[in-house]
Amino acid sequence: MTIGHFQSTLNISKGLPVGIAALSTQTSSHVDIGVLVHAGITFHPDGQVYDLGTGIMERALFVGGEWYPLEPVTNIGAFYDVRWESLFSGVAFDFQAASVGTWIDISAERIWRNTRASMSSPGTTTTSGYFEVRTTGVGTYIDRAIYTATAQN
Repeated sequence: MTIGHFQSTLNISKGLPVGIAALSTQTSSHVDIGVLVHAGITFHPDGQVYDLGTGIMERALFVGGEWYPLEPVTNIGAFYDVRWESLFSGVAFDFQAASVGTWIDISAERIWRNTRASMSSPGTTTTSGYFEVRTTGVGTYIDRAIYTATAQN
């Protein structure tokens, strides 16, 4: 048994509820004239949803900064899956944790991101789509919301 699995088992044995989620429509929008600009969404195993900022390592909690409403809870993501359910508008993410419609567990940070390079012609890349969270392996979603990522150089 790994430490992460052990911690998750302890969390559930302490009576923390599973089968709940709280997503809210959010936007990650970043403009930069540097070498690269990023914009994206990251789901974390401790229950938070972050705006991936201009730099690839920059994270900021969204205003509604959780997918698990009782967050932060260490490794609660071991009991949940996330997916980018559909493209609402724009183009596909240029980096994604899983293809559109594919469930992936939240046992590690899961990233969907757009990147614009200053060496390409100036422009904007926008992706908007539904994200959904469910209890691992259990049917349909518990909650869903639209997340949008716009990277502009």
